Amino acid sequence: MKVRYMVVVSLMVLALIVVGCVKPAPPAPPAPPAPEVTPEVEEFVMPEVIYMSSLGVESGNYAQAAIIADAMMKKYGVRMRVIPGGTSPERLNLLRGGDVHVWGEGSGQWAPFEGLDDYGLPAWGPQSLRMIWRGPYPQGCSLMTACDANIKTPADLKGKKVGWLVGDPGRQLLMAAYLAFANLTWDDVIKVEFPSHSAWQQGLVTGKHDALVNPPSSPSSYELEASPRGCCWPTIDPDDKEAWTRMTAVCGYIFPFKASGGAGMEPGKTYDITTFPGMGFTVYASASEDFVYNLAKMINESYDLYKDQELVNTFNAEQAMKTPVGYHPYHEGTVKYLKEIGYWTAEHEAWQNEMLERDRILQATWKAAREEAIEKEMSIEDSRDFWLEKRAEALKKAGLPVYGF
Repeated sequence: MKVRYMVVVSLMVLALIVVGCVKPAPPAPPAPPAPEVTPEVEEFVMPEVIYMSSLGVESGNYAQAAIIADAMMKKYGVRMRVIPGGTSPERLNLLRGGDVHVWGEGSGQWAPFEGLDDYGLPAWGPQSLRMIWRGPYPQGCSLMTACDANIKTPADLKGKKVGWLVGDPGRQLLMAAYLAFANLTWDDVIKVEFPSHSAWQQGLVTGKHDALVNPPSSPSSYELEASPRGCCWPTIDPDDKEAWTRMTAVCGYIFPFKASGGAGMEPGKTYDITTFPGMGFTVYASASEDFVYNLAKMINESYDLYKDQELVNTFNAEQAMKTPVGYHPYHEGTVKYLKEIGYWTAEHEAWQNEMLERDRILQATWKAAREEAIEKEMSIEDSRDFWLEKRAEALKKAGLPVYGF
């Protein structure tokens, strides 16, 4: 028994010695860190069809949009469907309600940004609009008359029949500016009302009225030229400083221009007329930056496909950005693109900041004016007049021009 006990003890000691002589296994290496999962950034995809509201098919704006749309389709495979017709508020309302992506128009885009005329009514107010792109008029845009009306200067408008486009404050204000050039108002002419842009244009051809504002390169200008009435361009004297002060107090975006080609113009002769920013591709400030960036890029980079078309040969960045002036600020997506391609200058930045500040003042003043008008239970017309008073006070206080009539 004692021997068996000694054997067991000896075996246990031997086992301990063996275990002590064996090197312990190295510790398991730490588990590799889990790979970082980078969230997938979804690439922005333009809509297959971009919808754009525009003037009627007889207008230069419609033709411009259609030409650029065709070029974009050929280069990028993106369709742009141009929806014509209606008044400026009706076309803007399509954008406002989300029925179109873009609003394409010229001077009609100015009044809604400013909250003037019908845009001062409670249903509207100043609109925070932003430019995607625009192109200057290649041969200006000015007072156009039928030759048989014998209107040589704006002063000759007195007593003439002048078209009033119902429900289109932008066009009403624009004509008021040319009347102001001659120290006239709408009370000094025979106002002839028209329900649509098409009727307004055709009314000049058929003799229902004598004058409107149009670009010499527009199809409707050539139609007037081909009619028995003929197409004439009254002289807008660039040296009459007092007249220009009166005009730009109504519409601050008009400038002198020397035209040398277009409907009703003799080859080799220059005409003292006016110009202002051409058709703009416009959205609200809330529009997608990616959408705006890509559309601006498409318009500019498809230029080679439409550069030989007179109506749109100024829509490349080089010509479109010669001056920053427009009807409202540029959208941030456009600014991003212009900076990338080197067409955003200190001058553009200064103008943009002033316009953004103007927008801020208009929006804040509108909100306060509406609250007070509601509290005082003002009528619709009284509330508009109240808004226009508050608007003028706020802009003057900020040292900014008021505009309007």
